[in-house]
Order: sequence, then structure tokens, then C-alpha cells
Amino acid sequence: MIQRELYLNDIFRTIEGVIKANDERHVRQELEEYVLTNELLGISNRNRMLPGLFEELVKSKFNSSIWISGHFGSGKSHLLKMLSLVLENREINGAKCADIFASKAAADFELERNIKKAASITTKSILFNIAAKSDGITAMGSATDPVLSIFLKVFNELLGYDPLNPEIAEVERHLESIGQYDYFKSEYQKRFHKSWEKGREAIFLNQHELAEIYAEIKSISADEANRFIDNLINNYKLDIEGFGELVSKYVKTQSAGFRLVFCVDEVGQFIAENVRLMLSLQTIAETLSFKTQGQAFMIVTSQNDIDATLGELNAQRKHDFSRIQGRFAIKIPLTSANADEVIQKRLLVKNDPAHQLLASIYEKEQNNVRTLLKFNDNSRQYQTYRDTEHFINTYPFLPYQFDLFQASIKALSDHNAFIGSQQSVGERSMLGVFQQVAKTYAVQEVEHLVSFAQMYEGIKDVLQSNIQSDILQAEKSIGSELAKEVLKALFLVKYVKGFQASINNIAILLLPKFEIDLSAFHRQLQEALNLLENQTYIQRTAGDLYEYLTNQEKDVENEIKQTEIDPTAPGELLASYLFDDILRDSKVKLETNNQPYEFGRKLDDNVIGREKDFYVNFITPLNANSVTRSNVSMFSIGRPNDLIIFLPEEKRLFDELRLFKKTEKYIQTTNSPALDATKQRILGEKAQQNQDRKRAVVNLLKEGIGEAKMYLNGSELTDIGTKDPKTKITQGVQQLIRTIYTNLKMLTVDFTETHLVNIVQGKDPLLFPLTLHEVEIEVLNRIQRNKANYERTTTKALLDTFAARPYGWYQTAVLCIIAKLFKRNKIGLKQDGTALDDRRVLEALQKNNQYANTLIEPEEEIQNAQIQKLKSFYQEYFSEPNLGTEPKEISRLFKQRLEKEVKDLTEMYILRGRFKFLEAMGEPLNRLKALAQKEHPYFFNALNHYEDELLDDKENVLDAVRKFMDGNQRTIFENVQTYLEGNRANFDYIDKSSIEKLSIVAESPAPYKGNIMQEAKAVLEVIKTEVTAQQKTERENAVEHIRQSMEKLSSFADFILLDAKQQEQIMAPFEKAVKELEHERFIGNIRTKANHTATELYQKQLELMMRLANPPQPAVPGTPEPPKPKIVFVRKDSIRINFAKPALENQQDVEDYLSALREQYLRILKEEKRISL
Repeated sequence: MIQRELYLNDIFRTIEGVIKANDERHVRQELEEYVLTNELLGISNRNRMLPGLFEELVKSKFNSSIWISGHFGSGKSHLLKMLSLVLENREINGAKCADIFASKAAADFELERNIKKAASITTKSILFNIAAKSDGITAMGSATDPVLSIFLKVFNELLGYDPLNPEIAEVERHLESIGQYDYFKSEYQKRFHKSWEKGREAIFLNQHELAEIYAEIKSISADEANRFIDNLINNYKLDIEGFGELVSKYVKTQSAGFRLVFCVDEVGQFIAENVRLMLSLQTIAETLSFKTQGQAFMIVTSQNDIDATLGELNAQRKHDFSRIQGRFAIKIPLTSANADEVIQKRLLVKNDPAHQLLASIYEKEQNNVRTLLKFNDNSRQYQTYRDTEHFINTYPFLPYQFDLFQASIKALSDHNAFIGSQQSVGERSMLGVFQQVAKTYAVQEVEHLVSFAQMYEGIKDVLQSNIQSDILQAEKSIGSELAKEVLKALFLVKYVKGFQASINNIAILLLPKFEIDLSAFHRQLQEALNLLENQTYIQRTAGDLYEYLTNQEKDVENEIKQTEIDPTAPGELLASYLFDDILRDSKVKLETNNQPYEFGRKLDDNVIGREKDFYVNFITPLNANSVTRSNVSMFSIGRPNDLIIFLPEEKRLFDELRLFKKTEKYIQTTNSPALDATKQRILGEKAQQNQDRKRAVVNLLKEGIGEAKMYLNGSELTDIGTKDPKTKITQGVQQLIRTIYTNLKMLTVDFTETHLVNIVQGKDPLLFPLTLHEVEIEVLNRIQRNKANYERTTTKALLDTFAARPYGWYQTAVLCIIAKLFKRNKIGLKQDGTALDDRRVLEALQKNNQYANTLIEPEEEIQNAQIQKLKSFYQEYFSEPNLGTEPKEISRLFKQRLEKEVKDLTEMYILRGRFKFLEAMGEPLNRLKALAQKEHPYFFNALNHYEDELLDDKENVLDAVRKFMDGNQRTIFENVQTYLEGNRANFDYIDKSSIEKLSIVAESPAPYKGNIMQEAKAVLEVIKTEVTAQQKTERENAVEHIRQSMEKLSSFADFILLDAKQQEQIMAPFEKAVKELEHERFIGNIRTKANHTATELYQKQLELMMRLANPPQPAVPGTPEPPKPKIVFVRKDSIRINFAKPALENQQDVEDYLSALREQYLRILKEEKRISL
């Protein structure tokens, strides 16, 4: 039996492959074969599907529009056409459309009744694809509203008016309104020998023809007719409101209850990119509803997945689109779930013999089928046969082909693979393709299955020409028929998300029959794939997946293959994958101590990066040392420090690595903003494929490591069972660590940072017992050997030594061992020549930046006699015991006490500016400072050098000075200094011998010796007594002189003339001077003040008294003001006497002097001056 004989209906009968909104051919066949699926019948959602729709349509007050939405292949366009036929309910070949359609709902009485009832309402349907009707409409970017223009176009078309020129349609409408349109058309045919429908195509060029007939109709001149027509055309204005009026007028001319339905296909794609168009559709729907009270409405279709159809819409556009849908109260959402149901019931229905035959085949093959049709686990899964009935209904097609073909068509459409804009391929197009494929297999034996590649033949005529030519060229140049099939199948699934074109999945697509040698078929497929890849028709991507290449993709692929790269690049990339992507960490924690150990890297025995104590060494099949499975063990013996990982052979590994580097370099050197969008997309895809390739190679390597054999020093590691690559290598490295670091077992304690702190602070129990542990002896021996060899030992040097072979000791452990040796006085730590105490040792061991400059030296052995001698000196010098027990502790306490002594003495020494005798402390203090800067064990070893000198300094200077400065002698000395400095001006008026004695004491270089200060105290008291007595005498004499001056002033007759206040004014300065003398310390100042008062002050006050006693007389009116009297006194001691002799020697000299005196006094008086006595 051949396959044509399986079908109940002729497989070659006419079934339109694409549903066209204006196609009315074979209408009855379409209605009869239309399948009301469970979805349309509302089995799961009755209110939103056909039952709900027709329940609304039968209502007399129906006033809404209808929105049918669905993905590609959902059947929305076909449903729209069926609704337009059913509602209009034309009679076709003696049968009403509604009756044919309603019969399909016989199982649902209510739905069947509502279909017939709705169809009984007089209805006219206008069915059109909005994109198809946009031809000839003004561009969307202009002021004209494209949506409105299309609606007006189809409406005019319905009425027989000019669909392309709305202005001419307006003229036609005018003629209709005056009842002359039919006459006009008839007259036009007579006069111009062509139909009006033909003539109006060029009417703007032949307007005179229109005017001629119109002039006759209206009995006006041709010019008047032309002007009228011009005015009608020029003033024509298109708006939605006017359109609504036109439709309303039309509806009113029809029978009562008449409905006009605009059935608009693919409206969603047409308007969704343009907010203005969205709002236009919304307004038209609202206007029709308002103007006609629901007698005119819309049924429209739209893609359900707007993003998939139109690309990325911004948030505002999506919002606007949802608003549009909100204006359509009735919504019918369709899915693609039942596409196979339609195809099965319209195309693949089997006859009875076929049922029996196919049932037996399924019974035999059902277990095999599940295996054969199992897609890869990481690929999207598609349905398989559910049961015998499903097998019979679907055969010779495979269940996955329905969903996969839908996804293929949608994806190809998204990538503009089809001719024309907004290309949509729905359920009927699938039906056409499946019919064409079924025809192809009609003469094949029953056991032959449909190849998915055959679907290409059903769509190739609507593919873009460049795609057709690509595959046509391949068909001409490729001899292998299987390779051609592979190429077509890969083209179909190229853009299908989730489908992985592995060889297994490709085998499912091209499976010829159930009984097949699958291994042989896979080999044939691999040969075909290799052929296509070599000729760059396809490319192999990560994970051994294959992809069809477009022309530009082929060019890019060829250029990538020709890109030159560094020969070492693939190996470097492999190393990166192994170490950076799989192992990631370059350290392994040892289980026994939980410490990290860093390993070196090798690939094929070549070191990568820095040298290390041990290595992880990956050996690949392409190694240059000819290492094979048979000699790898021997190879390992020669590398005792390496963990050898012998990777299994993987043929395509290095090809993948080379391709990755070539692709990477090509993208880097080619990518540019100046590239066209297609080239940029291809490069982006190549970059993504490279990332996928990397993941695939890494996964391949992980699997390889899981299967790899590992060798250590000639022996295969057979006790590691895990397949996880990181865990496996980690366990191998742990064994290597224990082999490399033979002395690692010496560490019996897991040292921590806490141990380090507690050890240095003397709190850790690890300090006991006092006997040295094996590891401490090892470290101490190293330090002592370095010392003997005149080598410096630093913390860093010890860390490096004991981290390396054969130790492998971790840093914290070595630091703790150093700390233990330090606390046990076996070593000392220094920085810049200064020994470190506990606090600084802890800091030096905790901070990495101090390791290189921290010097470690072995401590000298200190004898008990030395200890006792230093402690005795300490007691004698400081008069207190040294409580230390260990030599280092004794040294530390000694150094601390020396530093305190230096500090105390320095504070005293800085007073030497005031106490000059403290200069004697200079040398003893310097000796103490020098000693305080020394470190253990100097204090023990050099005691004989500094002991006597320090004790002499203490006895001869320091103790005496300290006693002097801490006792009464310092007070006496300071009193002497203070008195000498404060009373030096009075010393001219007392005995000089006492002053000299006191000055000698103040300048003494050693006033602390003998009885100097006691004697100085007695002399100081004598001087104080003398000065006080002299001050008293001088003060009394001065006061007496002041009193005499006051008495003289008061004896003047003029003084009596003064009032009490004026008298007080004269005497007050003298009283003030007396009070000031009571507090004056300096004798010289007392004498000066007394002399000033008796002379200058006296003269001043005398003149003031005269002015006050002799005020000027008041002026007589009309006469000049008399001058103020001015009394001038001349002191007698200021008058110079003209006398030649320096002394009076006899009576005559007296007479001569008195004569000269009298003459001078009289001259002064003659000058109206007075002489004060």
C-alpha cells in the first residue's frame, strides 16, 4: 500500500494554502471542511470563545467590537473569514453559510441556535487585510490618516465608488444623492465607449468628460460644471466624524436592524508601531458605535505576542496598545494548541483499511518510537505519539513537526525571511504546506516517514530571493542528497529558540523510517555534516551543534578560518581553561592541617608562571614529549615533584581552541561602529557562539579530567574514585604534598594566630614543658648554622626556608616556633640594631612588611655567676632588687630601670641653666644613657667595664646632687639666688664683704659639698638685717624732708587765703609721696623721691598756691581785659652767683659774696619773680 491509499479524502484536492481575506473561491468547501476545535467550542473557556461571542451577537442592543488575538498558526485569519461568511449568511450552491457552520456545533444546542439567530439579522461584511489594502494610501508619515483612508477605501468599494480617489467617490456620492448616478454611468459608457469604472482611473486628466455629462444633468454650462466639480474636489475633507456620518447614512438606508461589519485582518501589526494609528482605530470604533448605535462594528485580528511580532516596544507603546484593545469589549484569544487537530481532520483522516494497518504498525513500533523521537535532554522537548489513535491521525507526519514547524515559521518571519512586509503564515498556510508534503509522499510506501526538511518545499516560493538562491546553489554543488536534506532542515530550525541542532536531533528531523540502523544513519549524517561544514554552508558551534549559514555568515566564517593566530595561543587558552576556569584556585588545603599550599602550573611539561615546589602537570595527546598511555608512568618517575594528569584523547579539542582564538581575533580586528547592522549582528552571534564554545570545551575538559589517569612518581593513583575534576585533582595534590614535604609530619600542633599572641604574652601552654620540641630544635639549628656561617637570618628567610621542601611548614607555624624560641631565651629579635621586647616582637611577627628587616640571632649562654653579679650591681646602684629570673628578663628589667634613671636625671639636668653646678652631671648622665641603649646580653658581658665607673659617678656626683636638689639645701640656694638678684641695687649702701661671701656661694661649682649652704644661710640673714635697717633710716629721713617742705608751704600768707579744698590740693601730692615711700624697697629710689619732693614738687605746688591765692580781677566794661597775674618762683639753689672764688676764706670774701648774692636776688625780684627759700 502506498501512502495515497491511506487517506479517506483525496489528498490532491484543492485546499488553499494561504487564507486571503478577499478570496471567495472554494468558499463552500472551506466552510464544510472548517474545523471547530475544542478551543473554539469553548470547552475550557466558554464565555470568551464562540459560545460567548454568538450569545452577544444575538442581542438586539449589541454595540461592541470584537478583537481576535493569537500567535502564528492559531487560525485567527481563518476564523475571521468564517465569521464574515456566517454573519453575512450568503447562499452558496443552495446552502446557507450559517447552516453549514452551525451544523458543526450540533453537539452544543445553544451555540447552534445562536449562530443561526445571529445570521438571521441582515448583515453586510467587508472582509479585508488592512496591510493589503494600504496600497495606494498616502504614506503613514503624512498628515493623512492611513487607517481612516483604508476604512473609507473599503467602504467606497462596497458602494461601488472609486476606492482609490476619495474625492472622486465624493462626486459619485453626490450623483447618487440626486438620483443620477446610474444615468451618469450609462451615459458615460455611451459617449466615451468605456465603463465609468475604467474611465475614472484617469478622470483627473479627463475631468471634462465628467463635467460634460454633469452639465447636461444640471442644465448648466460646461464651465459651471467644471467649477462645481473643482469646488467639490478641492473642498473635500477626510475625518473620522465625517466617515461615521457616511456609514450611519448608509445603514439607515438598509432594512431595520441591518448590520455592517468591518472584518479587518492583521490590524495589530499594522497599528502597533504608531500611536497615532492606534488612536485612529480606537476613535473609528467609538465613532461607529456612537453614530450607528451598534449597527456598524469591527471584528479585527492581531498577533497575541506583540513583542515577538514587532520587536521591542517601549512602555508607552504597550500602554497605548492595551488601551486600544480595551475599546473592544469582546475578545477571542486563540492559541496554536490545536493546529494539528485542524490538519488531521481536514487533511489526514484515514480510511478503515489504513486504520487497521497503522494500528498494527504502532503496536509493533511504539517502544522503539519513544527512543527514536527523544530529543537531547538539554534541548526543548516536543510531543511524541500519545496513543494508537494519535499515531493514526498524525501519520506519516511526526507529532513534533506541527509545533516545530510553527516555531520555525514564526522565527523565520521575525528574521524577515519571507517576501513582503508584515508577513504572517498561519494555520491555513501550515495546512497548505502539510498537504504539499503529503502529496510528495503519496506514492511512497507506508513505512516511509515525512522528513522535516520537506517542509522547506512548502515555503520556498515565499522566501526572500537571496535565501532561495543560497539553497539552490547548494543543491547544484552538493552531490549528496542527504546533505541537501540536512541543509534544508538546518535552515528551518536556524532561528528556533531552544532547539539544539545536534546530530541526534538532526537524525530525528530526517528519520526516514522506524526500522533503521541508527548508528549507520548517524555516520551518514556526520559525513553530510562534515561535507556542509567544509564547504561553509553550515558551521559547527559549541557542544557539537550545527547551524545553517546565510551568505554573509558564510563570508564571515571563511574569513575566520583564514585568520592567522599565534601558534602558542591554543595552548595558552587550554591552560587558562584548565587552571582558571576548572581548578580556579592555585592553592590546595591539606586535610591534616587545613592549610593552603600553592602549586605550580604545567601544561605538557611546560611551566606556566612562576616556579614552585610542586606542580599540577596536564599532559595532552599533543604533547611534544611523545608521552603516551604506555610510557606515562615512566615519564612520571622523572618528575617526582609533579602530579601528572594524563588527559584522554579528544579529537576536536584543539580544533575548538584554534577556532575560538581565530574567532576572538577576527571580532577584535573587524568590529566597528561603521559596520552595517547585519554584519554587527553576525559578529555579536559569533561572540556568543564563542562563549558557548568555551563552555562546551570547559565541560569537555571536566569530563576528560574525570576520566583521566593521575600519576605520582611513577605510580598511578588508583584510590581516588571521584569524577569531579576539582575534587579529584585536590586529592591528588594532597598526596603530592605529603610526598614532597617529608618533614611536614614534624608539625604535631595546628598553630593559629591565637597561639602566636598567647606565646609572646607568656600565656600559652605550648611554652611548657621547657624542653625544646623537635620543630624548635630544627629552627634553632638553622639560626645557629647561619650565625656560624656569617649569614644573616631574618624572619622572611626562615619563613621561606621552612615553607620549601622538605618542610612545607605554613607561615603561622613557623612564626609560633620563632616566638617559642624567643620566649625561652634561645633567640633574640632585632630591628635596626635594637633588640625587641615582647610587645615589639609580637608586632614584628604579625606584620608581613617587617619580616624582611627583623634580624634573628641565637642568644649567648649566661652563667649563674654573671646573673648574680648583675643583680648585685643592680641592688647596689638602685637600692632595690631585680626580680627577674631568666637572663633576658633580668636584662629587660635592668634596661627599664636604667631608662627610668636616665629620664629622672635628665629632668634634673635640664635645670643647669639656673643651677650651674648641675653641669657636673653631664658625663655621668652620658655614661648612663650609653648603657641604657645596649641590649641583652651586653649588660652581663660588659659589667666589669661599667660597674666601677657608674658606682663612682653615683657616689661622687649623682647621689650628692640628688640629695641637694631634693632637700633644704636647694631651698637655701634658691633663696640666696633670689635675694642676690632682687636686692642688688641696695648693696651699694651696706658692707661689701658680706655680699662677696654670698656671691661666692651662688657661683660655687659644688655647693652641695661641706657646710657651704649652712654658712651661706647665716650670711644671708646678716645681709637681710643690714639692708632692712638702712631702708628704715633712709625712709625716715625722706619723710622728714617732705614734712619740712609741707610746713614751709603752709607758712606762706597766701596759703591762709586758700579755702580748705585748695589747701588739700596743695598738700595732697606730698601725702601721696609719703605713702609711696612706705613700700619702696630700694634705697636709691627712696633718696631720689625725697629730693624730687623737696625741689621740683615743692616748686610746682608753690606756684600753684600763688595762682590760686591771686586770681585775676574782673574786667571793667568798656576797658580791655587786664592781664592775668603770673607769679614766678626761682629756687634759691638754682640761682647762679657771679663770684670768682671757689671758697670763702675771710671776712671780706663773705662781704663780697653777700654783695654779689644781694645783687643777683634784687635783679630777680626786679624781674617780678620771687625766690623760694
